[in-house]
Amino acid sequence: MKDSPSITIRRDNIFQMLLDLYQDKSFCLHAFPFMTFAGEKGEDFNGLKREVYTLFWQQTYIKLFEGAGSHIPMSTPEVTDELLTKLGRIASHGFVVSGVFPLNISKPFILSSLHCDTTLTDDELLNSFLQFHTEKERGVLANALTYTSGRSFPEDIQEELVDILEAYNFRRIPTPSTLKPQLVTIARRELVHKVSWAAKPFGQGLADCHDMWQDVTRQEVDHLYATMMPTSKAILGLLRVDEATITIGQKTVMGYMKRFIRNADEATLTKTLRFVTGCDTITVDAIDVTFHRNIGTIPEITAHTCSATLDLPSNGYVSFSDFQSQLMSILNSSEAWVFNVV
Repeated sequence: MKDSPSITIRRDNIFQMLLDLYQDKSFCLHAFPFMTFAGEKGEDFNGLKREVYTLFWQQTYIKLFEGAGSHIPMSTPEVTDELLTKLGRIASHGFVVSGVFPLNISKPFILSSLHCDTTLTDDELLNSFLQFHTEKERGVLANALTYTSGRSFPEDIQEELVDILEAYNFRRIPTPSTLKPQLVTIARRELVHKVSWAAKPFGQGLADCHDMWQDVTRQEVDHLYATMMPTSKAILGLLRVDEATITIGQKTVMGYMKRFIRNADEATLTKTLRFVTGCDTITVDAIDVTFHRNIGTIPEITAHTCSATLDLPSNGYVSFSDFQSQLMSILNSSEAWVFNVV
């Protein structure tokens, strides 16, 4: 690989800047590009790169993909083979240099792009289809699938099912015995056949950058998704603290942090992970937790994304609700996503 260029990224133009960088595959030859944000302090020891690629994919899902929890390319004139090839290059190179891979792209599509074993069980297709929907729609579908007997669903559930399925031009009234096979049929059509045209150019982009994708196995793709997808259990397992020196006050704050993660919804969980690591999927082996003495009367929570370190106050909270309120305020503030520390 070539030397490491320095690149200044503008937050308001990340999407187009990365597409321009990957106009041809030569940029993939750079081993570790050094990235900074225009007008911000902060040195790139991987945290900034993780932030750049994460922000790029967040914008790409909105501009070029459809789906809520997981995504597939839109079938529009704007989404061309050339564009998909660039996206494949960014996915490949971003993974190699920063650990960021667009796991929110539907797994059946990735498998097809990599020419892996694309034989999916009904349950795998069903799970991918549920992830394609909003959290509310997912709940409706999951709840309906628990009904295994009876000639029809309760009226309120049936109405919600009909509303969801109409989006796929599916107008037959589902029943408890027919719902699962109907959903599997729709999933195969929408997540596999409908986007088969896009898999080849995206896969070409992956191969353009690194030959490791040529021999990747189905098991390796499954492992990638299983280990990088954020869950409360997985993130709690990453937390690392010096138990030998921790004080009673610090134990209390650490307990609040664990409780926050344990009870976080999907959106809050990914925000928390990105706040600490720069990425909304798991790209680090551990999150180090350190503590500092309070300066003034208000405790302060900070993070250092390059080292994946969470810096918590040693005390200062009157309750878990107090801690939760402050951390949610930080995660919802635009200031949390600007690099102000060198």
